[in-house]
Amino acid sequence: LTAARAAVGALRGALVAEHAAALNATDGDAAAAARHVAKLLVSSPDFYTTAVNEWLPVARRPPPAVPSAGRRFKALIVVYMAGGVDSYNFLVPYTCAGSRLVAEYAEVRDVAALSRAQLAPIDAGNAQQPCARFGMHKAMPGLRALYNDGDALWVANVGALVEPTNMT
Repeated sequence: LTAARAAVGALRGALVAEHAAALNATDGDAAAAARHVAKLLVSSPDFYTTAVNEWLPVARRPPPAVPSAGRRFKALIVVYMAGGVDSYNFLVPYTCAGSRLVAEYAEVRDVAALSRAQLAPIDAGNAQQPCARFGMHKAMPGLRALYNDGDALWVANVGALVEPTNMT
């Protein structure tokens, strides 16, 4: 994962020095020194991967054909929307009895809030949702039809955390 970067960067030198220091501190215990360096490596920025997607200069080879098992085809399609687009540009609280979600949406979005005239309502289909209905932007009738037919679903509010969380 990090061989190319660690081999040419300052990280490699730091890890080698830490290994030598750990060997000295543990009276030559190579396994303890290796564990120490492994902990340092996985906590380094060089080890982390990101969700950055890059276009390849050539198209991927198509995968080999797989014979059908007689089931309906299902696929998970993830759409990365770079920029200022988020779930509230597509899926908006519409009917939320006993909740302030509709009002909060309008307050937070201010002039960027989508009006009811711009929305096509859909049923949430889940009694555990705070909203019985959401509004989808009217510019997406195909996606709305897929949702209403049970062939698509929404997974909203997924992405980078904007504040720390805890287990309480």
